[in-house]
Amino acid sequence: EFAKKQRLADREKAQENLAAIAWRVMQTIYYFDALIKQLSFDRIVYQEAASLTLLFRQFERCIVYLELLIERFPEQRAENLRTLATVQIDLSQKYFDRGDDELAKRCQERAEEALRESLAIEDSFAAHMSMAELLINMNERLDEAEDHLLQDKAMTTDPADEAHIALHLGQIAMQREQYEEALSQYQRFAEHNAGSPDAWFNVAEAHRMLKNFEEADANYRRALSLQPDDEEIYFALSQMYVGSNQLSKAIEVIEEGLSANPDSIFLTISLATLYLESQDLRQAEIFLEKAERIDPESQSVLMFRQVLNLVKNEQTHYIHRPNRPKLNKPKKRRH
Repeated sequence: EFAKKQRLADREKAQENLAAIAWRVMQTIYYFDALIKQLSFDRIVYQEAASLTLLFRQFERCIVYLELLIERFPEQRAENLRTLATVQIDLSQKYFDRGDDELAKRCQERAEEALRESLAIEDSFAAHMSMAELLINMNERLDEAEDHLLQDKAMTTDPADEAHIALHLGQIAMQREQYEEALSQYQRFAEHNAGSPDAWFNVAEAHRMLKNFEEADANYRRALSLQPDDEEIYFALSQMYVGSNQLSKAIEVIEEGLSANPDSIFLTISLATLYLESQDLRQAEIFLEKAERIDPESQSVLMFRQVLNLVKNEQTHYIHRPNRPKLNKPKKRRH
């Protein structure tokens, strides 16, 4: 993240610094390996090694240390199984991002196995919560996920825990398309987490699904007031206006986003896409060229260039075609 924020001229140096940090970290991990060989009875060594590899997202290596920890130190087995499940879930997301769904799902299955074993040892709030979160992310067995949350609800009177439960009950309601219930649960979470942009984003999403567009706009903007550089919020708000055929408002929202994030490839291409959708090829070309100046190798930039060239070629072919018939105005289409 530090490297991405640097000017292009400084990025090479930043990458060199990051590489040096990574090398030192791995060197430290190798020393932990040597200590594990010499001090196999010292639980702290395994914990330190697992923490360091997790910090630097070395998930596979972290899992090895955690499995050794579980095998050799059974007195904290339930807690360590929960940690193992968390890392398996993080690893599954890494594989999903790479497009390896089969490995990702296997990691999710192993996470579920670890959580079930942890619950068999100890009926804990944390294990029920992790199991509910896993099932919700898998978008399956929502009834079971809800049951885990309700068991947690019976275990606590802590307002923070109750708000956390409400958040996930809201997610379940959204997946079930029960938008009124989702809104109610999200509002409970937001009341306890008023400083969280995600809380107000969720409230806005529920309002949008209920077609309460004014309330949705207000809550998207409340989220933006807390995190004005969040591209996803600008995009979601603009898409709400696209969905209600208000392209000019959608364009205004993305322009606001670019004012706060002038080097955002995502928002620049989003704006170019909106101009293409409104059939303003000149403005689409202007913002595509801006995106090309920011990062000419970006896949989204290269793809949009192909799309725009195709549209321009089709338009040129149509203009120069002899005796073309008079056509009715076409209906707007989503691209």
